[in-house]
Amino acid sequence: MTIKPTIYKKNYFNYLMNRLSGYDEYTGARPQDILEYIFKRFYSEYGYNVERSGKHKAMTDWLQGLALPIPFYNDEIIQLAKDMGSIRKNASERTKERVIENYFSFWANIILSWEPRYNIIRHDRDTGNQIVRRNLSIVEAQRHCYDVDTRTDNWFDGYDYNNKTRKLFTRYEVR
Repeated sequence: MTIKPTIYKKNYFNYLMNRLSGYDEYTGARPQDILEYIFKRFYSEYGYNVERSGKHKAMTDWLQGLALPIPFYNDEIIQLAKDMGSIRKNASERTKERVIENYFSFWANIILSWEPRYNIIRHDRDTGNQIVRRNLSIVEAQRHCYDVDTRTDNWFDGYDYNNKTRKLFTRYEVR
């Protein structure tokens, strides 16, 4: 029996977090730290390709280069799809072929749906805090905040998760 995408996406999220938490660079990291690390790596290694071919295609190519420790043998791919509830246990050969053909693109869709997004918050001594930019990637938010023009003696810009990212973390029970 297949299950709803909202449920199997959570299964894939937990699967990836468990897989990555076993690697040294992720040991002890919170899921949101792991996601930030994934996207920092992706943008540093394939950011040039995002402009040229789009974020989804760039992420698919990055994953095909085995950037993350996800299964890549056909039998492992089919078993993972069954375990996660993406396909039935007795799936047809045609279904299995389609799963294998679209595997890295499927992962790209799922991982991109988890991309944390940030708001730039201006912390001002006189007027308080206010959002000055919305919905940025980690790279865009850090680039903005590291700029020397984003601070004075009276104010500075920082970044924090936007509401959509907070809801995502709540849905996946990330604390």
